[in-house]
Amino acid sequence: MRNGNPMVRPRGVLIVTAERRLAGQGGTRRVHSVWRMCADATVVTPLHSGSGQIDHLPSEERPDMTLTLDADGSPCILGSTLRGLLRHHLAARLCGYRSDDSTAERETSRLFGSARDDGHHGRIEVRDATVKADSIQVAIRNRLDPGHGVVDANALFDMELIPAGSTFPIEVTITVEDGADELELLSQACAALAGFDDVNGIRVGMATNRGYGKIRTSGWRAYRWAFADGEWFDHDSRDPEAEFLDEELTPYATAHDAVDAALKLAGMRGAMDVPDHRVFAALRVPIRVPGGWNELDWIERQSGPVPERDPVTRTGTSIAGAVRAEIRRALRAILPSDDADSRFADIFGGDAGSDRPPEPSRCRVEMAKVVSDGLERRPRVALNPHSREVRHLFHDVVLADGKAELTFVVEGGKGGDVSAEDLAVLALIIKALYAGRVAFGGHSSVGYGRAELDGTASLRLPDGETLSLTPDDEEPRVDGWLEALVSRQQEVA
Repeated sequence: MRNGNPMVRPRGVLIVTAERRLAGQGGTRRVHSVWRMCADATVVTPLHSGSGQIDHLPSEERPDMTLTLDADGSPCILGSTLRGLLRHHLAARLCGYRSDDSTAERETSRLFGSARDDGHHGRIEVRDATVKADSIQVAIRNRLDPGHGVVDANALFDMELIPAGSTFPIEVTITVEDGADELELLSQACAALAGFDDVNGIRVGMATNRGYGKIRTSGWRAYRWAFADGEWFDHDSRDPEAEFLDEELTPYATAHDAVDAALKLAGMRGAMDVPDHRVFAALRVPIRVPGGWNELDWIERQSGPVPERDPVTRTGTSIAGAVRAEIRRALRAILPSDDADSRFADIFGGDAGSDRPPEPSRCRVEMAKVVSDGLERRPRVALNPHSREVRHLFHDVVLADGKAELTFVVEGGKGGDVSAEDLAVLALIIKALYAGRVAFGGHSSVGYGRAELDGTASLRLPDGETLSLTPDDEEPRVDGWLEALVSRQQEVA
């Protein structure tokens, strides 16, 4: 009430405050429009999102590596974590893998901000996400000595995992300060958000190169508040989002589709496609293990809402460990030891404890679902090593004749390209599986875990072409890759 008259809010009052630029301390940020994008995320493979700290205090109840929790004690994925992953994925799309930090920051600074020079704030905000999970998994892990292939002393640890089937919301807000760059900001945001469902895109948490942290999204919604039009401020709803443009409440498969629908309603053209400069090769190999997997080695279930129906999985860590050991042996058989170790580290990363500086792995190994007829109890006997007499009878529980598809993705190295030598290493993986030289887990000496090729391997080349390969195929390019692997090392020598 002013001078006895009801106070009427003039139209456009928000525009007056919104159009002021930052002018020293206490200035107001200019705002043209605000976007909010929301989706539902489902955890596909177990996920660990923690503080990165390890609890070294002995405790039977508290795992070594715990999850981040919100105020109510529920698992939580921090918005800063998701924002960093989105920025990293966008940088890879715009600049390619392993671009220098200054280039990546410059190309992503319009959306994510920059701390260089005078710096400027980012336009994107990502909220913390509380996870809805029926339970928390605790996985026991160990670390192998890279030189001997055995478990390091005192290297056993356990960590909490958000199980597959859990869900959490994704909520992103984008502030557009100048209408001229609205479409560019939205296009970059859509390209970044598409990484959650990309074949070689965003994985959340730790051990992502070993298959952990894969998610999928659905139900994308997009909302736009046009600050240049004050009428939205006069809306008397207490929940303007729920009543703002009913057509926008329709969920879409991707963020790009949702944004395009909102732009169409606003009378604007759709978001632009962002070029993808990532270069990678992907190998998919079908295998079977006729001897079966020993129970102690394969228990790793996708514990979703109905655990008894969940498929058994092999972790990417287990697969990578077995394949890495065989590839190292193969490289040392055809190359001098130092050259073989250098080529190995270039793809699979530097080994802890080696005299080389640590290098990040360029190879992602996905978890593999195992299809099997079920479990078998197989009788065994333990013999006295001296008298050869039977000491006792026992049973192994074995996952019989399991089949799976192994997936290896190699990103571009220095210079951003996948080289012929990289492709040669992927060909060696096919050869090793074909020859039956890869065994998963323990007890391989009694026939467990020995894998063999079960059909045709599929190799996606960096240019997008897909080759179907078996060791018996006469593919001249494979011979060329192997020749490049040997000749390059000879040139270096």
